[in-house]
Amino acid sequence: MYDLIALGEGADRETVFANATKLDEHLWGFGAIPDPSVQPPGGEAVGKYLRVLRTNFAYVVVDASADYTDLALACFDLSDAICLVTALDVVGVKHLSKALETLLTIGLPRERFRIILNRADSRVGLDAADVERVMKIQVDTMIPSSRLVPTCLNKGRPVVMEEPSSEVSDSIRRLATRFVS
Repeated sequence: MYDLIALGEGADRETVFANATKLDEHLWGFGAIPDPSVQPPGGEAVGKYLRVLRTNFAYVVVDASADYTDLALACFDLSDAICLVTALDVVGVKHLSKALETLLTIGLPRERFRIILNRADSRVGLDAADVERVMKIQVDTMIPSSRLVPTCLNKGRPVVMEEPSSEVSDSIRRLATRFVS
């Protein structure tokens, strides 16, 4: 990631792919190993980096942090859709409410947001209808609980590649389909 950022918008296709990790036939990954001694890139540099990726790939997915750094704001600004992930607990829904309020306040249009309920089948006293009623939003996708998620995360492999027939993979594919249709 830092190599492409250093090249700015001048990175050619070969350089982009040389700095990527091929995960599957049509799936490439980019990332950075966190180094506390290195200052994170600024919003302008990240914007250039994302524009390079957008010219080389049909879809770019960014796993941004939950804070509002220049980096995250640049990602939000360049996004066609922003998935906000929460769980079915009061703290998670409260954080979702604050995130929506903050992002709307900085001028991001509400229609860009997609609400994802993680561990949506947990029986914890709240359900998707409660979240929709309280937040006055539509839940776009519900991802069930599964030990596959942390297991695959620890392996560094997407669930949909590791266990393609799982319920989690099905829910992720349904979400992805909403972006391509």
